[in-house]
Amino acid sequence: MRNKTILAGLLSAALLLPAVNFAAAKAEVHHKVKTEQTVDVDLNHADAKTLASLKDIGQKKAENIIAYRTKNGPFKSVNDITQVKGISSRIVNDNKGHIKV
Repeated sequence: MRNKTILAGLLSAALLLPAVNFAAAKAEVHHKVKTEQTVDVDLNHADAKTLASLKDIGQKKAENIIAYRTKNGPFKSVNDITQVKGISSRIVNDNKGHIKV
């Protein structure tokens, strides 16, 4: 009888272990997403790597942003970025709350 109790305990522990690991992994992913969402990117000062980290802005668009602000001066509002080739109002809306001037 004692062996059955020990076996049942070990089996229960083995079944619960993956659930504990899954919960820890889920918490880690949630933390990473939350951290990314709280970062503000200043369109007038960010480098290409930082700009490229925004949603739907890759390296080429980031370089276009830098070239535009170098030629035309700083952006006066977040919406001014739509003057840059390849940057649509949808991209601005998708990144609202993450970008500033």
